[in-house]
Amino acid sequence: MNRYGWIVVLIAGLLSGCVSMETKRGVVNNKFYSSYPKLAIEVAPGFEYIDNQKSSDFGFYVNRMTGTRHSQDRYIFGDRLNKTILNITITRLNEGYWMPTLNTGITNLIDGGYEEHQGARYQYGVWTSENEDGDCVLIKRLGRIIGGEGNTLLKIVYVEPIKNNTANCAQWQKPSMLDDTQRVALNRFLDNWRANVKFISPSDVEPEE
Repeated sequence: MNRYGWIVVLIAGLLSGCVSMETKRGVVNNKFYSSYPKLAIEVAPGFEYIDNQKSSDFGFYVNRMTGTRHSQDRYIFGDRLNKTILNITITRLNEGYWMPTLNTGITNLIDGGYEEHQGARYQYGVWTSENEDGDCVLIKRLGRIIGGEGNTLLKIVYVEPIKNNTANCAQWQKPSMLDDTQRVALNRFLDNWRANVKFISPSDVEPEE
């Protein structure tokens, strides 16, 4: 596996594909910026900006039984030492719209709800999954549907292995089932998320020409 092979494999295994719009986006000094949706995120120095992946594909969605094309714009950051990933994806459907409940289909949701960053409201979910090494990882995903037609989806996904993990993912099914050790691990994960991913004002980032 090449230097960043673990990132590519983990993303493929944990995230479903989605899509991109043509607008002004990029990364400057580990700060991601986007003119649409209007957004800026400062990523901790321990993370390296890995890649920007653009794609266009055809898929079926719950509200489009005939299927539709979508475009995707994905920005990937990785902390190789801690095998932690931050993935920012903007997906646009050519037809149809995104459903408002973004956590549908997650059967082992540990936490979920809404939170606000820089005046924008996001739906979030926290759950576990296994990576390619069979290790249990914690995932936090924020999502926001954008535009009057509801055809653009912003997803911010943070993935981190559970440190000193003695439990498998089957033991991370419901909040009421977590023991004290798991709750400590969950709180550590959420603290790391807040320290590593900071929403900032877009005016604090100077886009590259």
